[in-house]
Amino acid sequence: MELEAGVEDDFYSNSIYSLFTITIELTDLGLKNVNEIIELTFSYLNLIKEKGISEKIFNQIQILAENDFNFAENKTAINHVKELSQNMLWYDEEDYICGPALLYEYSPETIAKFLSLLTVDRVAIFILAKEFDNSDVFIKDPTFGTKYLAESFTEELESKLLTITPHPFFQIHSDNQYLTKNFSILSLSADTKYPEKIFENDHIELWFKQDNHFKLPKSYIMFYFITHLPSKSLNNYMCMDLFFDSIVFLLNEETYPATMAQLNYSIRVFITGFELAFNGFNEKLPLLIDIVINCLNNYASLMTEEIFTMIKSKAINRLKNNQYDLDYVPSDLKNSLIQDPDWYLDKRLKYLETMEYKQILTFYEQLNTLYCRSLIQGNINQTQAIEVSKKVVSMLKYEPLAKECFPTVLIKRLNQGDFRVKMANYNPKDNNSMAYKYYQFDKNDINDSVKYHVLQSMMEESAFDELRTKQCLGYDVQLNVTATLHHYGFYFKVAHQKNKFETQYVFNRMDEFLKQFWENFNDPDEVDKVKDALIALKASPDDCLGQEFSRNINEILEGRFKFNRLELEIEALKNLAYDDVKNLKQGFLNGRAFSVEIIGNCNTDNLSDESPPIKKMCLEENENFIYIENVEEFKTTLKPF
Repeated sequence: MELEAGVEDDFYSNSIYSLFTITIELTDLGLKNVNEIIELTFSYLNLIKEKGISEKIFNQIQILAENDFNFAENKTAINHVKELSQNMLWYDEEDYICGPALLYEYSPETIAKFLSLLTVDRVAIFILAKEFDNSDVFIKDPTFGTKYLAESFTEELESKLLTITPHPFFQIHSDNQYLTKNFSILSLSADTKYPEKIFENDHIELWFKQDNHFKLPKSYIMFYFITHLPSKSLNNYMCMDLFFDSIVFLLNEETYPATMAQLNYSIRVFITGFELAFNGFNEKLPLLIDIVINCLNNYASLMTEEIFTMIKSKAINRLKNNQYDLDYVPSDLKNSLIQDPDWYLDKRLKYLETMEYKQILTFYEQLNTLYCRSLIQGNINQTQAIEVSKKVVSMLKYEPLAKECFPTVLIKRLNQGDFRVKMANYNPKDNNSMAYKYYQFDKNDINDSVKYHVLQSMMEESAFDELRTKQCLGYDVQLNVTATLHHYGFYFKVAHQKNKFETQYVFNRMDEFLKQFWENFNDPDEVDKVKDALIALKASPDDCLGQEFSRNINEILEGRFKFNRLELEIEALKNLAYDDVKNLKQGFLNGRAFSVEIIGNCNTDNLSDESPPIKKMCLEENENFIYIENVEEFKTTLKPF
């Protein structure tokens, strides 16, 4: 599924030794043939030893390193200081800045020396798989309880690895078509402060801003394709997920040289559509866009049932891992309750396990009606931006989705009071518990939204100090503002251990903290200090173009298009009064709340490794809150805003 190799594992800079690691993610078939995978790995290493790393390949890698160094985006001041401090330990004074970044001299002897160390007698091979959990021959580590087996190579395998010849399929590529040669900065056609819409038709809207500040030969391009399909059914939503997982898999090999040349792409999937984003040196970036779009166009001929099986298995494992994530579970449960449409983790997993190959092909055939919203920024002019956008539309050949047919996601309004889901930890051997509480507020504009961020700045450190540092309730305490489709709220969560505190006790301490916080909330000067700090933060310049681009993307994805949001928020903060913040009190003490109580499992000694995750809801009567017996039924009783 994936392959990584290299020495940069945070262990290569020491005075003892360095590790060169090769990590290969196997499919089920790969695990069954793991010896063959090991043989092929050594086969490729022997090819490199035979052929050597030519000066032509070295020169290309040298150019890539120079490009990365010369056109690196700005880092934060603290990261600069940390990096330079580390470099001062290892490099001469003249190399403090560029020492770890640049390659100076081609030395085939040095390369051969290091290649000669990649031998059978110096290798340790670790094979990690859940399939080994049921083995009777494994030893149990007394400290962590991990089961393992250590054994030497068989003579047959060792002999084969020592003498194996390069496989005829393998070759060493020397040319990289994505290597940038033109680093010129375009003259500024128009000096605009924010992105402006420069093109629109039935298929696409394009916002554009030529970079006038960072002046790097890089561009950032985003296409947000809106489709009604994933919001129509759980089947479509899961098909969309698997579809783009498989697209990434199909692109892995072809996009690798582009990644080496610092051209990158990413894909994100939403209930309303999907996002394709690209960034890198602008000269060759269109080549990467063409590859991704061609893969979308040729999906039916590239995809196979074997690939589907691999992708599905990996997706199932990902969702099962999410079940064990105490941060993920309550947040996902909350989102599935207040968003419509949305489906909870368990339901997605159950449906995914039944999916068949033909479903994803049917979905692909239906994915032909779209509307695109695009954002292009960087070292690119207006004419080029329009050409890139038109080319993508012409290559995909999709039917336009009318704006009145755009998918709608509703936010459900919680009822007054505290409504709670109580459940056991999915992992029967985990004694960690979670107390999670979400306080819902109303939909607000910019003038109102800043009060939530002021309050968060005042609450989060205080909550951590009281519940984590002083009361030692748990190892993770968070009290933060969150926004879902412009609707604001706060989540308050404390991760703790079942054998130390009952979850209800933790909830009581959380409630008591809020009560005490509001009783002591009486200092307008403190509010003013927080306002001033937030104004200074929002007025600070972006560190890099990517930071500015990401902020503008969010305006388009959420359909708000207020690219001057920071200025508007600064003005709103200046006008914010002490009472505006104080009036949020009732939302915490007598408002609309949804809480999730995840109970850890104390007595785990007698549980077998085969114990299934515990998914049932555990209900009790309590006068302070109302238990939800069926989340889906409860959701139908809620009205949208």
